[in-house]
Amino acid sequence: MDSVTITQHARLYKMNIDTDVDWTEITPDDEVGYPSGFSAILGTSTIVLNKGSYILVSYDRGDNWIELDKSHDRTRGWVSFLDRETGYTLNIPDWYDPYNIPCDSFFLYNGSPLAGMISRQPLDVLMNISPNPVSESLNVSFNIESPMENLLLIHDTRGKLLYKINTGRVSEYYQETPVAGLAPGTYILTLTNSNGSRSMKFIKL
Repeated sequence: MDSVTITQHARLYKMNIDTDVDWTEITPDDEVGYPSGFSAILGTSTIVLNKGSYILVSYDRGDNWIELDKSHDRTRGWVSFLDRETGYTLNIPDWYDPYNIPCDSFFLYNGSPLAGMISRQPLDVLMNISPNPVSESLNVSFNIESPMENLLLIHDTRGKLLYKINTGRVSEYYQETPVAGLAPGTYILTLTNSNGSRSMKFIKL
């Protein structure tokens, strides 16, 4: 069993209390702000972390991180998850004085398209991407049973979120996604909704 905490200097650590090993830092290695809240999802190895205006998730108790969402004008804090599907977070209007200025927004993740990335339930979907490898535009199509809100996310192999596309409430989707601006390499396209998620790799030439 792992114990996770945030220090006064806004770094994230974990310790396996069964083996009594030293604390290991698991703060994501990036420059997107300081941790402002986290939640371990009971019964899983998943941690959800607010880091400035970013939301990140780790499926292996903090060894690797994936960016889920980002907002350039808000800082999210005090995230809390009841289970794999239901979570809450706040907007912090002023990062430099969050305790003296009331938070003006409160968010529920239940039913959000991002819930599929947190629950990690496999999504039953007909999904295709082409061409692969790709140089200019990636054709993305999927077909699900009933209309619902979906997100398409493109990450690099380090978990950095590069594109987020809101498909709207649909059951069928076909669009060309420009990828010419991506550096050559391997990327991961993920379809996520409140029922689960599915990922496919593609190569950018």
